[in-house]
Amino acid sequence: MMKVDPVTTEIVASRLREIASSMEYALYHSGYSPILRESKDGTAGLTDREGRVVLISGGLQYHFTAYQQAVQAVLARYPATRLKPGESFITNDPYKGGSPHAPDFVAVTPAFHLDTLVGFGVSLAHKSDIGGLVPGSSGAAAREIYHDGLLLPPVRFQSDAGIDEAIEAVIANNSRVPDVVLGDLRAQVGCTRLGCARLSALCDEYGRDVVRDVMGSLIALTTQRVRSELRSWRDGSSQAEGFLDHDGAAKERPVRIHVQATKAGEHLQLDFSFSSPQTAGPVNLVTCTTQAAALLAVLATCDPSIPVNFGLREAVDFVIPEGLVVNPRHPATVNL
Repeated sequence: MMKVDPVTTEIVASRLREIASSMEYALYHSGYSPILRESKDGTAGLTDREGRVVLISGGLQYHFTAYQQAVQAVLARYPATRLKPGESFITNDPYKGGSPHAPDFVAVTPAFHLDTLVGFGVSLAHKSDIGGLVPGSSGAAAREIYHDGLLLPPVRFQSDAGIDEAIEAVIANNSRVPDVVLGDLRAQVGCTRLGCARLSALCDEYGRDVVRDVMGSLIALTTQRVRSELRSWRDGSSQAEGFLDHDGAAKERPVRIHVQATKAGEHLQLDFSFSSPQTAGPVNLVTCTTQAAALLAVLATCDPSIPVNFGLREAVDFVIPEGLVVNPRHPATVNL
């Protein structure tokens, strides 16, 4: 990583924040549904080439952990060496793409500068209906992920040739309000493409290596600030728990969420091992949603002014065994 002077770093960082804000504005003002336009149930932002979140814009900051999983899921199916400018991808499978639940679609667009991959534009937003047992999808009677509606693995949604009409047809055929869903999805993809275009233009202006360095420094700064706060805490271990009345399926059985926090020096470990097993009803959380909620709690305890990005994830260690309500095995239904 090259060394960029502090003034240039702050200028480029401000420009990156402006790009993320512009993506958010485009998302909310291009969406069709009240969920997106009025409730603003969606976010947009930028990641680096590995999918590490650099900036996220929008009120639902807990989306940030899903960004990385979605980008990595895209890269697992479409290796970086095969990605092309003009391509955009979508997924809504919580187990593959990290969505909090199936109605949350993720749009991923690779950003190129002179044919070199520099990062990704990403957006996550809720959809009005993707099929399933009830209108709106993700109903209380769901007992497996397939009850929640259409599940798309990472697929190419758009290329230089335009939007893939076959993919749109599949989505439309599985929704009770296809025009609204496709309108929102196009808004998501469009805002990621806007972000990528502006990121490429920023590389033209300041140089690709400078932009990459600043993106990395923003992540490193968050990690540094969180660890600095942790050092001021007293070493030790404590635990807490809370209960849901039930999962909707076994109404006589409360659902336990338990965490043990162990802090030593600048290191913090959050252990969820004693939480309840995964449930039949739709109250399970995929692991990246569990991590996001816990990390935002850590941030609130430290300093809420610390920017939310991948650096927050690097500052905290997790123990979340598979098979728990906070990390279920497929095909358990998941929801918020």
